[in-house]
This record gives sequence, C-alpha cells and structure tokens, in this order.
Amino acid sequence: MVGTLGLLFVLSKKATEEPDPRHPVTQAMRAQSQKMSERRLSPFEYSDSKGKSFKFEKGPAVILTVLHDCPCSMEAQPIFNDLYDVFGAKVFFGLCRDKPAEAQRFVELFKVEFPVLIDAQKKTLKELEATRSVYIALIGKDGEIVKVWPGYDRMMIAELATRLSELSGLPVPPLVMNTVPNKPTAGCDL
Repeated sequence: MVGTLGLLFVLSKKATEEPDPRHPVTQAMRAQSQKMSERRLSPFEYSDSKGKSFKFEKGPAVILTVLHDCPCSMEAQPIFNDLYDVFGAKVFFGLCRDKPAEAQRFVELFKVEFPVLIDAQKKTLKELEATRSVYIALIGKDGEIVKVWPGYDRMMIAELATRLSELSGLPVPPLVMNTVPNKPTAGCDL
C-alpha cells in the first residue's frame, strides 16, 4: 500500500516543461488498443536474440515491442528494466522483428535482462496489432489480453505496475520515473 501511495505522490507532482513526444499516442491508437482486451493471445514459440527458444502459452506476462534502432525503445528501456527487476523473468518478454544480431546489440547496449524474442514474420506483432515499438501488452494467467497500451507515460507505468502486482501477488514497487514522460509517448513504426 505504501508503494502505491508513494507512486501516486510522484505522479501528482506538477511536471516541468516537457517537449512534445516525437510520436504522440493518438486517439486512434488508444481506440485500437482498447479493442484488444479480453481476446486470447495465441501460444507462440520464438528464439531470443541469443538463439535460445522460448515458448509462451499463458501468463501472466508483459510483452514489450522493441526496435533496435528506435530512440523511443532506447529511452523507454530503463523503466522496463526496473519493472523486470521486481516482477522477474517469467513475466517479461521483449518482442521485435529485428535480426538476432541487431536485437542482441540492443540487449547488450541497454542491459536488457529479459528475453527479446525475434518475431521475424510479425505473426504475434500482428495479432497484438502492435504497429510501433513501445507497445505494451499485459497478458493474464489464462492467456487473455488484459490490456494493450500503445505507448507509455507515468500514468501507464503506474497502472502496469499495479496490475502486475495484482496478477503476481508481489507488492507494487517504488519506481523512479524521472526519465518517464508525462505525455503519452509511442515508438517508431515497426
């Protein structure tokens, strides 16, 4: 409970002047992502950037779309590393359409500890209707899509942390969000 209150305090502070996002989240993106809820995500199996195979059948899980040369993915990665540190390996996956070597460079450069899976044919990316990097999908225990966010901001990260806490039984972590934008920010085109 203290973590949630602390998180809300951080979110309630007046934001300093912040530039507009290079890729703002639009109403159309929000509407498209809202219609994804309560569908089931098809099981999948992909290799990660190191060639290790991962099979997904059900959650809880967070799927974050990444793109190796996207500044938006680069800027967002630290907060997702922090969430991973709390909720762990069985919960987080990166999903990209990059070549393995490109994805591995991203993993190394941004110290990504969770697996970044290669969806070269964009099968799961299309199923999630993820058209940009930094799309985030929360998958429930039975494989249902709980929510898809077409980008991120402080409120979204707070909601994701709270929902992950509910699904995992772990407490809401204290998060340092001084690098997380206040304005909803999407990523580059996949």
